[in-house]
Amino acid sequence: MSIILSQDLKVFNYEIERFRVIISKIMDVIAFLKEGRFKSFVFTTLREEKKLPPFITSRLLSLYGLRKGHFSFVEVIRLMLPGEFRSRELQDKFWKFLDTEAKAEFSPFLTRDGSLMLYDRPFRLPLFGREGGGYHYLAILLFEVIVFDQYHIADYLKEGAVVIDAGANIGTFSAFASHIAPHAKIYAFEPAPDVFAILKENMKGLQNVSCRELGLGDAVAQKTIHGTTFEDSGLRDMREGKQASITTLDQFIQEENVPRVDFIKIDTEGYEKQILNGARETIQKWRPTIAMSAYHHPGDKKALPAILRSFVPEYACELKKGYEADLICYPRKLG
Repeated sequence: MSIILSQDLKVFNYEIERFRVIISKIMDVIAFLKEGRFKSFVFTTLREEKKLPPFITSRLLSLYGLRKGHFSFVEVIRLMLPGEFRSRELQDKFWKFLDTEAKAEFSPFLTRDGSLMLYDRPFRLPLFGREGGGYHYLAILLFEVIVFDQYHIADYLKEGAVVIDAGANIGTFSAFASHIAPHAKIYAFEPAPDVFAILKENMKGLQNVSCRELGLGDAVAQKTIHGTTFEDSGLRDMREGKQASITTLDQFIQEENVPRVDFIKIDTEGYEKQILNGARETIQKWRPTIAMSAYHHPGDKKALPAILRSFVPEYACELKKGYEADLICYPRKLG
């Protein structure tokens, strides 16, 4: 910090601008929206597992905010401190700054109501709150799920597949899967009522996506959901909870007469174990490719493959660490 304080901030202008291009996921998303492809330093760097630590990224963005007039010099110094030393008001201001910058970048692709045109359809924003949301959070979702292809569906999703999207959120994965495989059948599950409303709106016109206001778990029940996490996920936060319905994947497949399951994506804020345990029969019968988060609990990287192999010993699981820690699991061909 003493070095920063002793320098004339003007000398940082060029470096701040350069770092902005390097670290901002938004630039990759804009390139994707313009050209349908991506060739930026950010994408290449993340693919090679050389990403900058988040605390460095946020501090560089703070300096860029100073240059753009969003923050005072004193506020930037405070933003350089660890998160617990920042005021709630300053943190909120930082999120709004990111949202403003992202919206400016997205402006050529926005509809009159502020939705983003994605695959020639309007795509509404995530809810904006103190934890983020809005245009910046949408940029992160698009980067992770589509640009970076976090769940590797370009490699594993086949045309005509039956797909389960557990933890659909606002529908980024389902929209991508529908684009990759227009003749696939996709079941998108989202239990949070406010989020489900956006999901349903975003999937309008996609005839191969069926939205369900349900969570998946290991039993048919009513649960309290806090934000996006169930009360028994182990990741409960302090926000006021709402009631949500859950079912098992096995029960859903039976009730809906789903002919088969080829691909399951699970990203459910710590509820991955419960979903696997409620999908035993489906997994044993159809042996689908499964892409699931493995970073919500410390033991997930070992526990989740162990559960899966207790159903079908032939499953192989590859841990992908290019962006977040995700497992891609598939049955090995024997003989």
